[in-house]
Amino acid sequence: MNTKAKTHPQKAKAVGANTVVAQEKPSKTTAEATPSTDKKPRQPKKTKVARDVRCTFSLPGSEFDAMQDLRHKLSDAIGRKVKKSQLLNVAARLLLRQTHGKIKAELAKVAAES
Repeated sequence: MNTKAKTHPQKAKAVGANTVVAQEKPSKTTAEATPSTDKKPRQPKKTKVARDVRCTFSLPGSEFDAMQDLRHKLSDAIGRKVKKSQLLNVAARLLLRQTHGKIKAELAKVAAES
């Protein structure tokens, strides 16, 4: 039975029956360390595209009806259909512009109604 570990010949060498010792990598000389000028220039890294996240939540029927009415009124006002996702996106943007105090007050009102 062969008990020697399989290793890459340049990375490690066997010492004794069962031990393996790693060899040091040779250091690069200055000629090897400097990039050559005949290589193609590096391409800039691509930016990650934000992906859509699917989200499911529940609303009371009265709030859903109010949101539908708002969608229809906005659709009539701007002359094109407004999607629920667009309406929620605008609502989130408007909320982000508000102070925490105003949002906290509205959350207290919602909690009192529940």
